[in-house]
Amino acid sequence: MRSPFHRAGEKTMFDALLLRLGRATAATLDVPAALADVCRTLQPVLGVRGVVVAAGGPADPVLGPVAGSDDTAAWIGRVQRDA
Repeated sequence: MRSPFHRAGEKTMFDALLLRLGRATAATLDVPAALADVCRTLQPVLGVRGVVVAAGGPADPVLGPVAGSDDTAAWIGRVQRDA
């Protein structure tokens, strides 16, 4: 199986993301901003045109924050969530 880090520098981007998320505490984490950061980092690492992440919780698993790697991806995610 091919590594998801198929271009130079992408492993460094992914490692930096993991370090940023690892340093955050639950009390200080801005979830929508963190999700957007994940999307923007994973897009080139995975080699895809866009990434959408939706989060939910036990109280409301559907209407949590939606983030995308760009405005179009985020819009698609919101449309799918609201459908």
